Amino acid sequence: MTGDHVGSPSFEERASKRLKTSPAGNDGAPPDDDTHAKLTLPPEVWANVMQFLPFGDIVSCGAVSRSLLRETMPLLTLLRIDTASQMHLGVASRFRDVTDIHINSLLTEELIDAGGDEVRDI
Repeated sequence: MTGDHVGSPSFEERASKRLKTSPAGNDGAPPDDDTHAKLTLPPEVWANVMQFLPFGDIVSCGAVSRSLLRETMPLLTLLRIDTASQMHLGVASRFRDVTDIHINSLLTEELIDAGGDEVRDI
């Protein structure tokens, strides 16, 4: 038993039907497919959107999408770092055209309640 449901296409059939499209819209739909609607944004728009994302999310986008990594990441000129855990200088050096890095806060404060065992981040 392969784990597929009765009547469902095999893994190979599903894989052969997948469309590989880039977010920049550089790939086309098969010529016989009239149901495929291409809703994509150009790399310049993705770069503008990514300027508002935290650095960790930008790195994740580049990790899951090769076309975002190759087409959009070189267009970024601004990085935003929200926490100290996002401070990866080795990864940040890959963004060659970055001119601004906004570091919002790398400090945390803890409020220790003298009457209890509770520690809260502020």
